Amino acid sequence: MSGFPSNAALVVRQTRYQLKFFTRVPIALFFTLFLPIVMLILFNALFGDDFVCGDDACTPGNRWPVSQFYTGGLAAYTAVSATFTNLANMVPLRRDEGVLKRWRGTPLPTWTYVTGFVLSAVVIAMVGVLIMLTMGVVLYDLSIDWAKMPAAVVTFTVGVASFAALGMALASLVKSASSCGKCGDFAACVHL
Repeated sequence: MSGFPSNAALVVRQTRYQLKFFTRVPIALFFTLFLPIVMLILFNALFGDDFVCGDDACTPGNRWPVSQFYTGGLAAYTAVSATFTNLANMVPLRRDEGVLKRWRGTPLPTWTYVTGFVLSAVVIAMVGVLIMLTMGVVLYDLSIDWAKMPAAVVTFTVGVASFAALGMALASLVKSASSCGKCGDFAACVHL
């Protein structure tokens, strides 16, 4: 038995480290998890009594509360924010701060660091979606069709994986973390 941890143990450790780091960045925590909750409460307070009707007239069997649409939409927003937005913002910041260069100087494989980074984003997305759905069920009588949950889990997995990949791809195009804020021109921010 060697004294080195396995690859799986390294990925778990790195994911846990990234999650701890995320909870220590208040602005990322606010915009990823708390803002969708505030939006859900606000939208339901303002428009929660409205209904969305089907193709026919608004009969009781052909209308749905708006809160069901807000909950699902804001759950998706939370997942996209946790994966795409956080990865696209944090990777250039860490590159500018020299964190990525320091990690390259350690014996930790690069793929382990990137995998832990992406897995932490997926865990944050999962937690955010579960919070939103729980709030929808408890506070706004959201009805969940349990027969469709396996398809929803597959869709969630493919979606967060896709948005995480897009976030990492965009992060690789950004020259520096502050370049987009200076001019507001996206073309100047990326290597084209």
